[in-house]
Amino acid sequence: MSALLVGCAGPYGPSPSADRVPFAVLGDSDSHAYQDRVTFAESGSERGGLQRATTLQWTEVLVRLRGDEIDPGGWGEWGLRGRWATPLGWLGIERRSPKKQDHEFNYAWSGARCADLVEGPGRQAPRLAARVAVQPEAWRTGVVVVRIGINDLGTGEALDAFARDGDSDANRRRVDACLASIDLALRQLADVQPELRILLVGVLDNVDWPRRSGEYTDPVERQRIAAMLDRFDAGLRTIAGASPNRAFFDDRAFYRGLVGARSDDGRPAYRGIPVRDAGGTVAWSAAFGEGDGLAHLYLADGHAGTVLNAHWAQAFAVAIKDEFGAALTPISDAERDAFLMELSKAVP
Repeated sequence: MSALLVGCAGPYGPSPSADRVPFAVLGDSDSHAYQDRVTFAESGSERGGLQRATTLQWTEVLVRLRGDEIDPGGWGEWGLRGRWATPLGWLGIERRSPKKQDHEFNYAWSGARCADLVEGPGRQAPRLAARVAVQPEAWRTGVVVVRIGINDLGTGEALDAFARDGDSDANRRRVDACLASIDLALRQLADVQPELRILLVGVLDNVDWPRRSGEYTDPVERQRIAAMLDRFDAGLRTIAGASPNRAFFDDRAFYRGLVGARSDDGRPAYRGIPVRDAGGTVAWSAAFGEGDGLAHLYLADGHAGTVLNAHWAQAFAVAIKDEFGAALTPISDAERDAFLMELSKAVP
């Protein structure tokens, strides 16, 4: 057997733990581990740059705070680079792609679009379905988060089309194609474990991204954009309603409840997120803006920072407990901030 095929043998880790909730993710860079040294160079400027060690994705925060209650799979290097996975697929040998360093059950990768859930060299849903099929009983109590769509509906090109044309045929097709991919992905998962619990995450509005804070000031344009994002979220709600094992998480409502939105005149009216010490005193506030470290809501590369991700992990823990009765202890505000305070002590 060739060295390549030897390296592909045994692509799975151990069975999910019997005393923890199996936890998988399908998505894009909003869920791809920041500590991935395969995708993001150790000395690079991405995902925190020089402060990378204390820069965490929401999945990484969750594992650190609730790793005794959830099982995201073992940490390691998983998958093959596309140039190897594609020809193996032609031979009927399925291997996940792209290669990355992450928890095994996290199939999200940076740049993924909705279609990448079900097609292309990095198709996520069939790879996760194959993993679940190895031990379907172990996944009976599992939870899968599907958080994707920003690379379809949040790009400058998409937002411009939404702002200009609103509820047009072309814009509806763009949204509906994304929903069709998600629906098919869930059908593939249900084929191997119909009791698998699915949390569908709504799309964020990139009008609220710091890099676009000076754009789309016209309220009519923002209303047109919101209408198309509402169409997407409504579609997710419909997909979620098709099964008692599914639920919807409103990401825009979460974000705006935490960070705020624009004023009526279109100007940014966002607020920072305070981090409090054990005595309840504000130690610092993560400001709305970009910059590496814990002092900004977003990293210099534009991705959500650690403080914002910690709040998202907290909201996720509540959601899967409330929606599915998952055996997951809620993360209190005090615990979340104590965790962030400890991280701040390790900042280089």
